[in-house]
Amino acid sequence: MYVLLICLLSFGWLTFLRLVSLTISQQFIYGTFILKVRKRGVVVLPKELRTKAGIEEDSEVVAEIRGNEVLLRPLKPVIVRVDWAAVEKILGEENEVEEEKLREVLKELRS
Repeated sequence: MYVLLICLLSFGWLTFLRLVSLTISQQFIYGTFILKVRKRGVVVLPKELRTKAGIEEDSEVVAEIRGNEVLLRPLKPVIVRVDWAAVEKILGEENEVEEEKLREVLKELRS
């Protein structure tokens, strides 16, 4: 806050705006943003960061811990086509195996 006031008093608004513009463009170019963790762990992602990462409002993100870093990335569900005939076949085969096991258990109990 004091640096801002000194900058404004010493150099004027135009120089201050140039410095702010340079800082914002450097953050965008280098992809580095300094964010503040607020109460309850809330972190606000700047619009440039959300846009570049493809994170939209009300979307979900995946938080991953890598070493001592936290990686945030948008959750992109994978859409898979399901062959229902193959699923029915597999479940039918599994059902036959389970019925055979049950028959063997019952046979052992009866003897």
